[in-house]
Amino acid sequence: MDYDQYRWPMKNDGQSELGVEPLQFRGPIIYASADIHSPHYLPLFKNSLKKHPDPPCVFALAGDIVDKGRIEMARPVFRAIRENYPETSIVAVFGNEEYMDREDEFIREYQDIIWLRESVYSTTCSGYKISIIGSRGSLKRPTRWQRKNIPGIEEIYKRRLAAIRELLSEAREKSDIVILVTHYAVTRATIIGEHPAIHDQLYDPRMEKIIRETRPDIVIHGHAHKGRPQARINNTLVYNVAFPLLRDIAVINMSPKRTLLDFF
Repeated sequence: MDYDQYRWPMKNDGQSELGVEPLQFRGPIIYASADIHSPHYLPLFKNSLKKHPDPPCVFALAGDIVDKGRIEMARPVFRAIRENYPETSIVAVFGNEEYMDREDEFIREYQDIIWLRESVYSTTCSGYKISIIGSRGSLKRPTRWQRKNIPGIEEIYKRRLAAIRELLSEAREKSDIVILVTHYAVTRATIIGEHPAIHDQLYDPRMEKIIRETRPDIVIHGHAHKGRPQARINNTLVYNVAFPLLRDIAVINMSPKRTLLDFF
């Protein structure tokens, strides 16, 4: 893995934008993926796992695990992860292909998966306290299908946004590393490459505002199959882990951001 791509942003003179040279820490590792659309990308997904033999702290799935609400097709995805990383916790959020009216069925069928619906999973990895907040996410403009079939969808999005903000703020106070996992994109920067006409149905700028204000360390999302794999929102690293884009799982270093000032 090329850790140089995650270096602190520098000015032209080589100094940190904050005026203090950051220290680079290699912390625990998280693997992540999204938009497997099982069975569509299942064979490629299974092959990608074999390229990464070291077990991660957590495996995060950012939605659209299956295609068209097919609950049974999540099983081979979870089985493949378990076979490769038997001791690793699997955290998942729902995507638009895990239909809202089937969420409870997914939860009942796969009780060993940590499903996050505007909720948080806390764990400790390599001595770091880690909080993972998960949600389906929000869109700037609901799709035509959503407006027709999901009453009050805009109000649902508003409630999700409020819940995500609260969870991120709480986690920031008590965790070394804060991670947000959503299905929908959180910034225009990672959907560049998608047709501009559908940008508003891929992400929500209100999410970007929340991230700027609550400062999670890492954000993981999917949904944008033709977008860009990485971006920054201030010092927050944003990863688009859509499998059709990466053709591999994402390997993410969960290092907390620190400078020399943290040691005085």
